[in-house]
Amino acid sequence: MLHNADDYALFIDGAKSGDAKVKKLSAQMIVRYWKNFTEQRNLAFYSLVSILEDRDPETRKAVIRELSQLVKTGELVDKIADVLSQMLQQTDDPQEMSMLTNTLAQFLKSYPRDVLSAVFVNIIKSEDESVRIRLLKFINEHLRDVPSRLTTADLKSLIEDQFREACPFVLFCLFIYFYLTEMAHFAANNEVHRFILTGHRCPYEFYVLQIMKDVTAAEFDLIFDVMRAMEPYQSVQGRIVLYKMVVEHIGIDRPFPVS
Repeated sequence: MLHNADDYALFIDGAKSGDAKVKKLSAQMIVRYWKNFTEQRNLAFYSLVSILEDRDPETRKAVIRELSQLVKTGELVDKIADVLSQMLQQTDDPQEMSMLTNTLAQFLKSYPRDVLSAVFVNIIKSEDESVRIRLLKFINEHLRDVPSRLTTADLKSLIEDQFREACPFVLFCLFIYFYLTEMAHFAANNEVHRFILTGHRCPYEFYVLQIMKDVTAAEFDLIFDVMRAMEPYQSVQGRIVLYKMVVEHIGIDRPFPVS
């Protein structure tokens, strides 16, 4: 059992070694005695991050494997999730990608708010569609695994707010989908039914044509699947809430431009 802070500091310094075996051992010991040295917590974390930046994929994988043991501690989850989601964007190694996904999913199940916040930050920052798609796929595949006791109103609000900011074009198309299909029978304006039933062109088609130039089908499918799978949106009331959220975002109540 390690109790001496100076000994722990040796493992932290080991992250700077040029020897892969020393780095792997350092990561293992840093995580093993993580709980014992709270005053060195941040320094220990950034030492792990420095090893995760190693060019050798096997060294990185060794650290990723160790990070999964920190799920139970509940400490620095937001920072860990940020690092893991950044790495998930960058790697092309199938095994490393799988390990990152599994570790991030473990944290998501226990700390959904912290993890989703970190993932969304990276989605919003990225201008690369492939990066956004990769992170959106992660959310789509693993959000449903979050225990119902953790799917709080606060978490639901976070997801709505982040989707507003991260995927405005997708939300617009989601609005059109609901407007023309599921939401048609909820609308109070009979004119909606007239356009749908008679085959006339929808008065909002102008907006659709403009926005569809930018949105990708992959992004739309992912976001729609995520939100449709969420329990709060599976009821009639949930569909209405989602409808209103998107209407609010795109400002559909503004005057329609006449050409």
